[in-house]
Amino acid sequence: LLHQRVVSYAEMNVEPCAARKCGSLRSPRFQQNGYHGVRQGRDWILATTLPFNRNVDRSLCSENQLLSHVCEDLAGSRLQLSGPSRQQVMPEQQLLAGARGWLMLYVTGAPCLSCIGAMRQFQLLAPGVQLSISIG
Repeated sequence: LLHQRVVSYAEMNVEPCAARKCGSLRSPRFQQNGYHGVRQGRDWILATTLPFNRNVDRSLCSENQLLSHVCEDLAGSRLQLSGPSRQQVMPEQQLLAGARGWLMLYVTGAPCLSCIGAMRQFQLLAPGVQLSISIG
């Protein structure tokens, strides 16, 4: 059984909310495929089981994990300042939909169909974030 190591790397500048007072995500991200001892708390990006190999857990693909972590971080910025001293908690989906900025994703191998679906799901969850993808 041959297992190909795939790595995803992302650079981004994403503002989690329209008020631009939530702080932006700017740190680069690195994700290797496979299980690393911890699973994401919530499945923001849903993996697709592919018909030719149902035994492969596509949620462990590096692209899926990286984009899920970005969604989790965006949703973690739930406090939006709505005045000089008032805070309002925004629903997670609204925060993702209100995110603005860009994310450049570099993947070391050709993405599977499930990962292409993960990229599209990210675009639908955060339509204000311009997603650029490079494959090498």
